[in-house]
Amino acid sequence: MIRNINWLFFVCLFVCCSAPASEISITDCWKYKASDNKDYALIDWDDSEWKIVDIPHTWNDKDVIDEQRGYRRAVSWYRKKLFIPAEGQNKKLVLRFDGVGSKATVYLNGKLLKTHLGAYTAFNVDITDECKIGEENVLAVRVDNSYSLGENFPPVSGDFSVFGGIYRRVFLQMKEKVYFVTDPYASVPVRIQTSKVTDEVASVNIEAILKNEFVEKKNVQVRISLCDTENEVVKDKLLKMNLLPAKDYPLSVALGTMKSPHLWSPDSPYLYRLKIQIQDVGSGKIYQEEILPFGFRWFTVDKTGFYLNGKHIKLRGAARHQDYAGLGTAIPVEINRNDMRLLKEMGANFVRISHYPQDQEIYRACDELGLIAWSEICIVNEVKKNPEFAHNSKEMLKEMIYQNYNHPSVVMWGAMNELWNYHEEAIALARDLEKLKKEIDPYRLSCVAFHAFTWEKPYTQDCKNMFDISDVNGVNVYESWYQGDSTTIGPMFDKFCTFSETKPRFLTEFGAGSDERIHSYTPRTFDFTPEFQIDFNRRYINEMERRPDYVGYSIWNLIDFQVDGRGDSKPNLNQKGMMTADRKKKEIYYYYQARWTKKPMIHVAGADWNQRVEVCDDSVKKRSVNVFSNLDRVELFHNGKSLGICEVKEGEAEFSVPFVNGENILEAKSGNLSDRLDINMRLLPSQLSKSSYLSEGLCINLGQDHCYFTDPLLNEIWLPDQPYKNGGWGYIDGIPFSSWPGSSHDGVRNGIGANIKNTSLEPLFQTFHLGATKYRLDVPEGIYEISFYLVEPFSSNERKNAGRSGTSANGKRIFDILLNGVKYIEALNLSEMYGDQTAVIKTVILNVEDHEGLNIEFFSHEGKSVISGLKVKKIR
Repeated sequence: MIRNINWLFFVCLFVCCSAPASEISITDCWKYKASDNKDYALIDWDDSEWKIVDIPHTWNDKDVIDEQRGYRRAVSWYRKKLFIPAEGQNKKLVLRFDGVGSKATVYLNGKLLKTHLGAYTAFNVDITDECKIGEENVLAVRVDNSYSLGENFPPVSGDFSVFGGIYRRVFLQMKEKVYFVTDPYASVPVRIQTSKVTDEVASVNIEAILKNEFVEKKNVQVRISLCDTENEVVKDKLLKMNLLPAKDYPLSVALGTMKSPHLWSPDSPYLYRLKIQIQDVGSGKIYQEEILPFGFRWFTVDKTGFYLNGKHIKLRGAARHQDYAGLGTAIPVEINRNDMRLLKEMGANFVRISHYPQDQEIYRACDELGLIAWSEICIVNEVKKNPEFAHNSKEMLKEMIYQNYNHPSVVMWGAMNELWNYHEEAIALARDLEKLKKEIDPYRLSCVAFHAFTWEKPYTQDCKNMFDISDVNGVNVYESWYQGDSTTIGPMFDKFCTFSETKPRFLTEFGAGSDERIHSYTPRTFDFTPEFQIDFNRRYINEMERRPDYVGYSIWNLIDFQVDGRGDSKPNLNQKGMMTADRKKKEIYYYYQARWTKKPMIHVAGADWNQRVEVCDDSVKKRSVNVFSNLDRVELFHNGKSLGICEVKEGEAEFSVPFVNGENILEAKSGNLSDRLDINMRLLPSQLSKSSYLSEGLCINLGQDHCYFTDPLLNEIWLPDQPYKNGGWGYIDGIPFSSWPGSSHDGVRNGIGANIKNTSLEPLFQTFHLGATKYRLDVPEGIYEISFYLVEPFSSNERKNAGRSGTSANGKRIFDILLNGVKYIEALNLSEMYGDQTAVIKTVILNVEDHEGLNIEFFSHEGKSVISGLKVKKIR
């Protein structure tokens, strides 16, 4: 049945496509097996029990983000029955794999044809001499993403996950036997060079290799046409060539100059098209035809900045990883294009394609939308000290450049990011890669990204010569996130200038994580509130805009991306994105849009915080609300009443809003533009005897002193904790736990950065009160459901530090919980009973009598008590 479907598929291809060469994706009905056996390559291997999958596919779409530390990095196999009809006779047949992670070994009909190293570049497999025409062929691919591969080719490690699988598309190409050579690097068939471009004139040169695989000589003509967007020919050339069999014929042609070219730029991404055709002189048969978009632009860079087409332009944009929520890296190509559209709509003119080459749709979208691109290979963190690693790194660089040579959007080629040791071999490799870049493509800039952790080893080494290798030196800065504060941002940029004294500088990374479930009116470092993310980025954007010596700046990251084992408020995610992993815009997206885009926009900040609870004894609670806009002035209305007109400064206008209990409708207007935000505010009296909220449940996030957390499933809002006040609630003793000593978050973060098992409410369980003995709530009489949210926050290894973890000398923590003097939970040992870092909820029903209130006591047998959350709900 599969054979018949495939045969019909190819017949339709040939009927509908009159081009002399065809390319069709082969993505359906692959067989997949998550194990390794050399016999899987055999033609007659029984794969009937294998899983059927479609390409793109990765076996890490679930385990990277599950609750277990680590993900499968091993070998899997793919098999597919491939039927090629009679029309494939006397054709050159090539398989093109756009991306396989990380090592691919390809067999056809049991024979090994190719091994390719590297997850992020394409490769070709010539199957002409091995495939059977008019019969079924068995294609088998062994795919390996094992950790050990990092010994021989990059990446060795990095703050991203290395997904395994055939995660980009696969194509079957059918070509005539006179063709443009694309091997050995799966390169573009024709390289287009625009070596001289000005406002007045532009020159075009092309380079290619022709080959004749017929047994006889072929007389051909090569017709070259340069067309504008209206398909009008503005330059053309005709060459005649005699091609002997089995020989390569290098082709280098100057098309001459054209006057008054339309220039490519972010504001006007004008694309010409080069049509090139190989035609038989005698029969008129067309052997190959290519239509290749390209653009005219020129650029320079120095310490005063970046210049495109002679005009100074500040490069503003973001980096981008390639995964998507629930899919890993096996994403439809439309997502790639849409990501670039969203970046462009944010007002960006730049993208750092990091830390590896990405799908061709990314580069095409950059060309068409007008995004200047920095593209790099994945030498991250470490360079191995062996010749094979260096050789494979060079091969990756060649693949990236040759495959993306014609894209006008690509301006910079990069090779290294945040090395932790600039040893002799690393610097030698950097020099070799620089030489390769200039040999293959002397027309573009070279670049490198350093890190700014100045106390770490690389910057204390004698490695200043590393800063003299590339054309542009980038730096990744995270002051006020992993370390430092707002006062250390500027000095860090100044310090980098002392390392990169002679070369242009670029801020290649900066970012702060955010979680749309967490909010604060007083945000601070590492609390994961969108409010702090905005404040963090505000400081960096202002710093960059006043520094002409920095060519540009790139946010880390466009999207939240998947990193196994990362302990942010959403574990296994790096949350610094302008959008969530499923591409929902965060508030920071609109802030940048207000700062960057020219298209008029207006947005009331706080769209992800439209359900709020505040302790307030008045009928009105005043809070600041910002409106993001690129207009001069905006007016804000609250429940129909104007709060006045404010001037917009650096993308923001700030208003004081008198929030009332219940509905608060905010509408911002400027001219014909408007934006509306509805906020439901619950004003909770400080005296619990006056509160009707207890019947809905009072949720307190212990260990958290300034953030509000919303459980999106139950729509419950968890309030920050407080010291006890008469008539209200709070802790009487104990302390909120701050970050573990010696970590990068020491003294910065409340709580711990760990994946808490058995819950998705990490922000609730990651923070906790340590050593409390008494907690009181002055609730009125009634019957209450009281829930304790508990976790043993430390691993067994961490509990060896008894002083910090609050355990006994033997690493134990055992305590009782008493309610109004009665022991309800006895000898609670969370680690032994439930496991470390595992969420536990214990609920007690209690009758509270008149004037008694609710007194909670924690009696410790060993170590100190811990509690993360307390929910008190009046049920009668």
